[in-house]
Amino acid sequence: MRVFSDNAPKIQAFSFSPDLSMGDAAVVICAVKKGSRGPHTLSWLKDSRRLSEDHRVSVFRQSDMLCTLTIRDVGPDDVGNYSCVARNARGEDTFTAPLAVSDTGHSNRRVFQGRPRCRSSSLLAFSPLGDTAIVSCVVRKGSRGPYKLAWFKNGQELDAAANGNVLVSNQGDSISTLTLKDIAVEDNGNYTCVATNVAGSDEASAFLTVTGSPKIQAFSFSPDLSLSDTTMIMCAIKSGSRGPHDLSWFKDSLPIINQKRVTVTRQSDTLSTLHSAELEARRLRQLHKIDYARTIAMTRALQASSTALVLICIVVFWFTGSTAHEPPVLQEFSFAKNSFMGGTAVVPCVAISGTRPMGFTWFHDGVPVSSGGGGATVSNVAGNVAMLTIERVSPASVGNYTCVARNVAGTAAVWATLYVQAAPVWSAEPSDAEAIQGKNLYLPCGAVGYPKPSVVWKIQLGNRELVPLHPVGRQRILDNGTLVVAAVETQDAGVYRCEVGNGIEPSLGKTVTVSVHGEAPHDASLRRLF
Repeated sequence: MRVFSDNAPKIQAFSFSPDLSMGDAAVVICAVKKGSRGPHTLSWLKDSRRLSEDHRVSVFRQSDMLCTLTIRDVGPDDVGNYSCVARNARGEDTFTAPLAVSDTGHSNRRVFQGRPRCRSSSLLAFSPLGDTAIVSCVVRKGSRGPYKLAWFKNGQELDAAANGNVLVSNQGDSISTLTLKDIAVEDNGNYTCVATNVAGSDEASAFLTVTGSPKIQAFSFSPDLSLSDTTMIMCAIKSGSRGPHDLSWFKDSLPIINQKRVTVTRQSDTLSTLHSAELEARRLRQLHKIDYARTIAMTRALQASSTALVLICIVVFWFTGSTAHEPPVLQEFSFAKNSFMGGTAVVPCVAISGTRPMGFTWFHDGVPVSSGGGGATVSNVAGNVAMLTIERVSPASVGNYTCVARNVAGTAAVWATLYVQAAPVWSAEPSDAEAIQGKNLYLPCGAVGYPKPSVVWKIQLGNRELVPLHPVGRQRILDNGTLVVAAVETQDAGVYRCEVGNGIEPSLGKTVTVSVHGEAPHDASLRRLF
């Protein structure tokens, strides 16, 4: 990949369906992330050579930032690495995905005489604000047509005609692609493709989570303010964040309410002005000069609901002058890296210096944590420590936690993010397979979780226990966990097991049987494959 500047294109990650079989249709989408400068040129390569289009292989270019590759009636010659190359005047980017198929042969294909079977391949999962998200739905070969394909979001059918950012494109009656342009928080949800024929229906789903948050332009107070001066600062959201937004001002973690001397004006949902007249030095004795040099502007973005982002402008500042009082200084904290669902998380907020007494307030994603609320407990220790305890970590516990300490001299804040470990969940579960002698065999095995799960393949030798399989020669294991056996021989038949784990229980394991069909009978007893 060559990149000449920050405006060079960046391709969203994509992948082929892990359970493709001979004769299926393969669909994959190449999309340029928002932010690079066009025009763009998109092209496809197979095994580093320019991809040739024909009656089976086609490329549909929806725009200069989006194109779809479709391969109908997938065969052995289609197996390989497919690369999408995006170029503009500033540079280029390349993303490559392998295409693998279960090589069972057309003669052994089971024909579905009932309802259709469909699958989805997508660029959904986690997508930044403003980007384009795409998901494709393919009816597997062997299902009996004709079909009707429809898209739903959270159980409600999508009406592309009523929303200019939603596009549904069909390729025949067996392939449908859903495109969501300029995605926003309200696009979060579960998207389902339903395929229907005279015998029934089937569905495939993908979940979209929109990531990213609004950004506030930096601001600060004048460094030479004096008592009785008038000051005004503006809080503005940078372009690129989609509203509506709610801007609020806070002083020492308390909301600022309009009064005689301090007023807040909201020009729009992206701009707010704070106006303070005749500055006073409250609670500070013998203070004749105010030093605003230590002004800190902090930003918090909250997801208040599935349809709006709440942006809070928090202005933290303190006074210094002819006084012995010192503002708090807090020690940074962090959550344990092995936090997991159902466990307990405990972190202390410690003031290592500062005038006492001082008060502490904890916030979760900008919302004050009330002791006992949401399973969290806040306890003060020795006057300079506030302990946060989450008795039972749940998905709702994930997020940013901020500790704010204040005294007569000022305010300080520190924060950390709680991540939760998750056990692996199948993304490509292995299944029994039939192979043709001399053809390639593909056994998928994949899972998602945090940390990233690792995959171990095992094989049974004779009647003995399963032992780890160390791929050599005709065997190899792809990055996605798929076991590939090239030019299958009769001795490759037998029992295989895929085990997936990341240190978080429960781990996953699946034992499958591989049978090999050939014209000449052979001894099918298992021998070591290397």
